[in-house]
Amino acid sequence: MSVQTPVTHNITKKRMIKDIIAARVITLGGLTILLLLAAIVWHLLRVVLPLAQSPDIESQTIWHLPDNHRAIAIGDLDNSQPVWLVNDCALTFGYPSKERVVAVPKQLEDVGCQESMKIVTVNREQWLFRYRVDHQVIVEKLNASSTHLSRALIGHYSLELSERKPRTYGLGRDDWTVTVNPQDISLAMKVGKNWEVFKLSYSHLNEASVSRDLAVRQSELKGTPIEAEQLVLLPEYGQIAGLNTNQLVFYDESGLVLSSHTFDAQVSKISANESQRSVFVEMSSGQLQKWTVRNEQGHFIYTASAIFDVNEEIVSSLYSPNEQSALFLTAENELFFANMITGEILERQALLFDVAEQPKSIDWVKVHRDKLYIVSDTSIYSWLFYEHSPITTQALFSKVWYEGYSQPDYVWQSTPSNNQTEVKFSLVPLIIGSLKSALLAMVVAIPLALGAAIYTAYFSPSLIRNRLKPVIEFLEAIPSVVIGFVAAGWMATVAVEKLFFVIATVFLLPFVLWVIALVQFRLTRRLPKKWQRGSEWFVVSILFILLYLLIELLVPIISQNVAFFSSTSAALSHWNKSTLVVALALGIAIVPTIYSIAEDAIYEVPIYLRQASFALGATQLQTLKKVVLVAALPSIVSAIILGFSRAFGETILVLMITGNTPIADWDLLVGLRSMTANLAIELPEAEVNSTHYRVLFLTALILFVFTFVINTLAEWIRGNVRRRYRYV
Repeated sequence: MSVQTPVTHNITKKRMIKDIIAARVITLGGLTILLLLAAIVWHLLRVVLPLAQSPDIESQTIWHLPDNHRAIAIGDLDNSQPVWLVNDCALTFGYPSKERVVAVPKQLEDVGCQESMKIVTVNREQWLFRYRVDHQVIVEKLNASSTHLSRALIGHYSLELSERKPRTYGLGRDDWTVTVNPQDISLAMKVGKNWEVFKLSYSHLNEASVSRDLAVRQSELKGTPIEAEQLVLLPEYGQIAGLNTNQLVFYDESGLVLSSHTFDAQVSKISANESQRSVFVEMSSGQLQKWTVRNEQGHFIYTASAIFDVNEEIVSSLYSPNEQSALFLTAENELFFANMITGEILERQALLFDVAEQPKSIDWVKVHRDKLYIVSDTSIYSWLFYEHSPITTQALFSKVWYEGYSQPDYVWQSTPSNNQTEVKFSLVPLIIGSLKSALLAMVVAIPLALGAAIYTAYFSPSLIRNRLKPVIEFLEAIPSVVIGFVAAGWMATVAVEKLFFVIATVFLLPFVLWVIALVQFRLTRRLPKKWQRGSEWFVVSILFILLYLLIELLVPIISQNVAFFSSTSAALSHWNKSTLVVALALGIAIVPTIYSIAEDAIYEVPIYLRQASFALGATQLQTLKKVVLVAALPSIVSAIILGFSRAFGETILVLMITGNTPIADWDLLVGLRSMTANLAIELPEAEVNSTHYRVLFLTALILFVFTFVINTLAEWIRGNVRRRYRYV
């Protein structure tokens, strides 16, 4: 029986204390990592989950209009933009204050009683269109503040209508329509049972105030007659949509019929979105169809692209192409939320008015960001949207028919040129870009990494292994930006000048390595025994140089003299070669990841397994194939999967080399954009909590889930294969 002395007892006690402290520190570190991981997941879900939540709406404020005033246009009332009011025969403006709209005493005195007025927002400016009964049209730009009203004359036009006599009445809201284009103004006016369309030109604004006699005049303008009950202007494509009973007819600007379609159901109304590019056909049954233009070899033809099953009488419709959202207000005071691109109805909610504030009728509605304004003859009602996101699974992962496209397609275009262009949030091009770059990189990396791992762990002498292994692993310490810089500055030039050489390098690399192995084996057998080990470096170097010189000599000759290669080279000279460059650069970047794990696994195979194989008469190559690689297979598979995960998540290298064109195409000579590169490009510019911002976080969540699944799969495969070969 051993007796502990006081000294040994103190040493044991100190060791126990150190072990306890070390265990606590390690446990704390592990828990901290788990907490950080949970925090990342929580933040991703917090940002992304509103995309899947149902929209909600809440009543905010009611502003009563001044007596005998009617609102004809409103701005963003929460940002101190005015309400434009008509009082008897005068136009004025006001601002909301508490529960009322306070009218400013300043009025446009020269606005007559027999005038019809429209206010159109053009580049965040209000343009006033005034139509007189004597067929005069006056266009002005308005600028209102709390104490000042300025007016600038844009144009004064005299129209020559088929109805020569002056009107004794003004035009109703639906009897004329106006769109402002970059080059001109399109104006359509109902004359009798038909319409007449005019083109009004304008140039620079006259900043001087408009005089009472309005001396600026233009010669009489003739319109284009259109036979239609209702009419929608489509100036961007030079077309006009008209409704005759249940027939939708498309005309060109000269009045020539381009196409027509007859509906089986009764049509109650046709309208257009803010961009004046798509036509919406409302049926009396409550169904609504979206007609989108498609480009067929330069000819723009309208086709039905989406159906909205509202199934109630629609009072007013609002479309926001920049957010993919559509709102439908029904006669039952129900608000339908829909995706404007796919036609999916997301939610329906009843607008609950107080009994005392219930409007008798709704004139029109307006949306500004997250606010909905409902205008009646006596009041303006403000409603606030909560978590209103129109993005759906179909919009993210299915083919969608966008304006101007010949067919449904996967498209990512999150930053359109203007607010009237449809945003496109398909994630398929980004996923394909990430997969394409990662898979091509694996074609390059696997033969290089596994070949180097087998050589250093099995064939090479210890002296060569101890020097070569740190060099290969050191490549992992090189920043991706350095590899990307070399690839963009040198590899990209080589890819342009020697396309066939690059293709041969990417796809023939495994075959070339196999041929070199056969040739090297036959050559080294003829050398003296003391020179055989280590001579492979010299032989492989000579063979690679000869191969390079052979390709340098043969490719120009083949390209110039063989018709197929010559025509193919000319055709490919205009294509994007960045995908092949990504394959080479990214493949080289992930070689150390695969090599390090695979080399350790092969080297750690017990020596007694090799000796037993040799004792049974197996050659060195047979031992490698039947024993060593089988024993190391679990770790090799894990190395390959982890290398793929590393390639899939690469950011800066892919960002620097590719053309960053989000195209859903597996063609190797077509550009790509990966999800990681897209995050690096667009996330800094995205508005926080916008739909664009949340969709970007969704791509980050997909990346996280993919990486987690790949790593879990690698561990599962390694464990499964290890159990299968546990007796090897």
